[in-house]
Amino acid sequence: MDTRACRYRVRDGPVATGTAMIGKVAVAVHLLFQGELDVRLPASGDRSGTPKLLFDGRYVSGLDIPAATVSSAAGHRFTPSARTFRAPGTAVFHGRCEVDARRDTLTLSGKLDNRLEVRAGWNSRVIGAAVPESAAQWCEAFGAPLAAIGGMVLCPSVSPC
Repeated sequence: MDTRACRYRVRDGPVATGTAMIGKVAVAVHLLFQGELDVRLPASGDRSGTPKLLFDGRYVSGLDIPAATVSSAAGHRFTPSARTFRAPGTAVFHGRCEVDARRDTLTLSGKLDNRLEVRAGWNSRVIGAAVPESAAQWCEAFGAPLAAIGGMVLCPSVSPC
């Protein structure tokens, strides 16, 4: 079978998202990638399955700890490297994702930078609660609710081409 190779640049913006409400805390999670992948497909095929193979089946856990875990149904390997905070309510987990995925005749491979943004805040039932201004305050306010979530399936926020 004749095949062809091309590059796929991941678009800017979240590729998968999830939300949850736990007690008085609202949580929004966004997964972002940056970079390009090698794509191999039949010479007569198109790249329409690329986003689906790359973005489907994301599961995140450990949102309350310094190195959240990201996993994928396609077996991508996520390696966390750092966690930073953006006041007033966002923890950002930085890392790399090694992609080596196959579905039918489509193959994706390469390495991407990834960023997992976890936004936590008080929901509308909370009146007058202090807004965290530091990483320590964020962990104190939202650590227990994030731990109670356990894990979350992220839904693709892009549609296949």
